[in-house]
Amino acid sequence: MGWTFADGVSGDARLAGDGNLYDRVDPKDSFGWGIDIGILAGPGEVGFIYGNQPTTLEISGTNTREIGDISVNTYHGAFAYNFGGSDAKVVPYVLGGFGATSYGGVDFTRVNGQAATI
Repeated sequence: MGWTFADGVSGDARLAGDGNLYDRVDPKDSFGWGIDIGILAGPGEVGFIYGNQPTTLEISGTNTREIGDISVNTYHGAFAYNFGGSDAKVVPYVLGGFGATSYGGVDFTRVNGQAATI
């Protein structure tokens, strides 16, 4: 659990229906949580890491506008190898893995009042 610093993408500026130029879309920094489970396998560990960040999607440029709520989920398989004995006070390790990030849909209202989903 803790604060998550999120970053989005930037591109060419686009003129929106509200008369502003927008060139960036970002999930806002917010609280996030996760869980890590693992099974010891000899001198190593095999595990799974899940994380969730409920946040708001925003666009920015000449103005900043919140679009709607979004949930960012991460899924990672991981393997750790521990160096040193099991009775050591300090055990160095190497951690590696693979994973994916999923961005939920965003329901929002367009400038003209129409409902839409990203």
